[in-house]
Amino acid sequence: MRFETLYSLNSYLILAIGLLLITACNQGAEPEPLPEEPNERLAYALAAALDNPEVRQSVHTAMDASPYHEHKLVFGEYLQQPEGQELRKMLVHKLGGKDELDALLSQLPALDFYLPYETHRETWEHAEDNLMAICVLNVHEKQATAYHPDGSSRTLNSKEQIHQAEVSAMFTLHPAEPKIQRSANRVKTNTEMSTNRWLTRVKKIWNWTDDGLFGGDCEIYFMTSSTKSEKEYQSKIMHVPSNPFGSDTPKVKELSTEVWIHPDAAVKSEEWLNVHVLESDGPEQFGDDSEGFFTVKEEGVYATGKRDSDSNLSNPTVKAKIVVRN
Repeated sequence: MRFETLYSLNSYLILAIGLLLITACNQGAEPEPLPEEPNERLAYALAAALDNPEVRQSVHTAMDASPYHEHKLVFGEYLQQPEGQELRKMLVHKLGGKDELDALLSQLPALDFYLPYETHRETWEHAEDNLMAICVLNVHEKQATAYHPDGSSRTLNSKEQIHQAEVSAMFTLHPAEPKIQRSANRVKTNTEMSTNRWLTRVKKIWNWTDDGLFGGDCEIYFMTSSTKSEKEYQSKIMHVPSNPFGSDTPKVKELSTEVWIHPDAAVKSEEWLNVHVLESDGPEQFGDDSEGFFTVKEEGVYATGKRDSDSNLSNPTVKAKIVVRN
């Protein structure tokens, strides 16, 4: 009996010593490392920061007040504003210091910060922790890693997967694109618009394109030249909703104020207009996306091919109702 008691005591001692050793090992363990790539590291920290209700509220207030379409914020600028201090403080905490955050941002271009999916913009204030964050350096990436506030991640490679992720908000960072004012439909660019009386205008756009898997709505503009002159005129950039994924029904944009594409009326048989349709895609290093060409001879509806080399107009990417005013 005494032997059994002694054996039991020895067993408890061995167990206790083992637990102490395990605890000591755990106390010296390194935390899970942050992602290596700068864009993924920022997405990881952003998702974790948004786990804080005060941060979410400050971001919601700022996005709601944004003057730009899709309620976009320029991420770096926002972090420097009073409205962005809650998020900045949390990012500093998650990344290990102010210097770490500043060094990380210096490795990345200016970034748009927003929710590219309209349904998310309408409901995300109730998302709580049911959200993910993603940062891509090109909106046309085929796949990217999205992070949840708890640090878990998921690689997404289609819009179906984004929806199947069952999140209420997919916060997206990608290179900053030209901004279009929500209130006045003005474009923030360095291009000065002429005050001449412009005669050839676009009135309506049918859009089959999108702005990439991790982008938002399209920013469409036209480069137009006469068959008698090589001088090109650039139109204002127009904010056009992206076509829903997999849909054969285009999004239609009615321009309440018709947008000029050339200063001359294209009604003379000897002088037609060559029109190049582009989708603005942010910084110069990425280039704008060509959506094809058409030639304007008179008032009517014109369609581009799917790509520059595609002459088949049965499935165009963009159609535009061109109005010629004499």
